[in-house]
Amino acid sequence: MNIQKEVKEFCYKELKQLKTWGGDASLALTRCYGAVMFTLTIAPDDCEYEGLGWWWDNEMRPLFEDLR
Repeated sequence: MNIQKEVKEFCYKELKQLKTWGGDASLALTRCYGAVMFTLTIAPDDCEYEGLGWWWDNEMRPLFEDLR
């Protein structure tokens, strides 16, 4: 499995757990941000748009921030 796909699945799981069970949205955001940045360090995006970094900034991070 592709590591970028795995980190996306991790972030979706964190978001689902946060919506289902509640908790600290800031901590979930921090965990996911760390996972994304680590992944981008070891497996950089090939595509500036629609890559993992773009996905995080434009799709996933706003979902977490709405829950804060």
